[in-house]
Amino acid sequence: MSNKKLHFETLQLHVGQENPDPATDARAVPIYQTTSYVFRNSQHAADRFGLRDAGNIYGRLTNSTQGVFEDRVAALEGGVAGLAVASGAAAVTYALQNILQMGDHIVAADNLYGGSFNLITHTLTTQGISNTIVNVNDLEALEAAIQPNTKVVYAETFGNPNSDVTNLEAVAAVAH
Repeated sequence: MSNKKLHFETLQLHVGQENPDPATDARAVPIYQTTSYVFRNSQHAADRFGLRDAGNIYGRLTNSTQGVFEDRVAALEGGVAGLAVASGAAAVTYALQNILQMGDHIVAADNLYGGSFNLITHTLTTQGISNTIVNVNDLEALEAAIQPNTKVVYAETFGNPNSDVTNLEAVAAVAH
């Protein structure tokens, strides 16, 4: 489906399921409550798991209902693809582990949700990723915390526990 001419409301309803469900002719996206998929033979399975044949593999890796959701969010946000995960903590973990690797450094805000703080100060350190915790709205302190191996400046829009607002434009300017 070409998304270029469709309005936001139409994208919300149709991206990812441009045609009705082939099994039921349902207009709404069916909810597939499955974890397992059938393969025609061992080669078919090998091709799926080897990513040579697009399609469902296993419920934790692919799911048709989730795929429609990912396609819709990507279309609504102007992206090329989407990834849905089970929680915000999982999303933060995926995002940071996608960027950071052993030997890298992260500068993180001192007012993070506890799960984010523990991920950065405990879990990522076991993977060889160092961190500096700083008040990111103190732009001089933020700039001083950045090291040659800093790959991420991480802050959350509303700080914990006071809901203080991060000045994202100023933080981005310093990070760049």
